[in-house]
Amino acid sequence: PQQHLDLPIFQEHEGRSSSSGSRDRRVQDLQGGRANFFRRAVHFQFNQLNLLLGSDTVIFNRGPRRSKLSLRLEDADAQVNQQTCLDYWLDNIFNNLSETAVCYHKEGRVHGYQLVRTEEIPKWSGFSFEPKAVMESASSILQFLQQNCTKEAGTYWLCRAEGSDELQLFCLDDADNKH
Repeated sequence: PQQHLDLPIFQEHEGRSSSSGSRDRRVQDLQGGRANFFRRAVHFQFNQLNLLLGSDTVIFNRGPRRSKLSLRLEDADAQVNQQTCLDYWLDNIFNNLSETAVCYHKEGRVHGYQLVRTEEIPKWSGFSFEPKAVMESASSILQFLQQNCTKEAGTYWLCRAEGSDELQLFCLDDADNKH
């Protein structure tokens, strides 16, 4: 049977700075115990699931006749790796952006820039990944979470040991409840 990939639907909610910070999206960093605020919250629909994602991607608006793009800063002497490419691609997909402007710098000075279209990022810089495989993996993980995160208003921790393919899900409301 032929597989197809559902196209996501996007809706962006900009966080506005205020003295109380009440409209900012807040996420607790479990490892460091500090609060982080996202610049915007993005509603992302994926395979009949509605997700609310926090995003700190810097977005440059080029006006009403041109599409928005993300802006990335890279060290001119460093090689862009596969993880960075995947990060850029996912951020562009989640934020519905058509391209990324990569600004190369060294010791605070700009040494050049490059515009990379979102669909070219998976094969950019000598590394490659298959977008369909990434989305299939994401779908599988989200289905697993939907089936196992069943406690109303529950708090869960999803982790994977380094070098392992096995995901572990813990319900933090009940430390003895391991899925």
